Amino acid sequence: LNDTEVKNMHDKQAAIYKTMGWDKHQLDNLGKLEQTINLSKVKTHHDIACGTGDFVYALSRRGISSTGSDLSHEMINQARKLYPMLRFEHGDMRTIQLGKRVDLITINYFSLNMVPSSEDIKTTIGNLASGLNQGGFLAFDFSTPGFVYNANIHELLEENGVIISQNITSQNGV
Repeated sequence: LNDTEVKNMHDKQAAIYKTMGWDKHQLDNLGKLEQTINLSKVKTHHDIACGTGDFVYALSRRGISSTGSDLSHEMINQARKLYPMLRFEHGDMRTIQLGKRVDLITINYFSLNMVPSSEDIKTTIGNLASGLNQGGFLAFDFSTPGFVYNANIHELLEENGVIISQNITSQNGV
């Protein structure tokens, strides 16, 4: 699929997102994340591919300054309606600039798999890593972890299907 087709697909999925239960997977990841990261030390967070914003809302309820972005304008519209007190923006995970560094960036529900090529995935991870505070975390789930292991991402911890990495580097500087 090209970029426009992917965006159109996500816009169409926005209409059935909650009825299909896709929002629940994100909240399952929250429990897994809490087992791995001491969330009491996380003050700022950004959720990439935030869908309807449920994960952003869940972290904000824990006192974390949380924002979200999604490729789909329709998903962002729903998130803004559901949680008008929170900040959501349209953005492609490959190129989004957060505007400030955060302690935690999450990419839930295998959303990283939607990036079209392994080179784009490396670019995405490098881009997002540059938005992390020193010692920050990039947490994502990935249905094909073989790529992640081949991407030379160091200090990788896989916990119940959630991959957590700190100090993301590779031999070519990503």
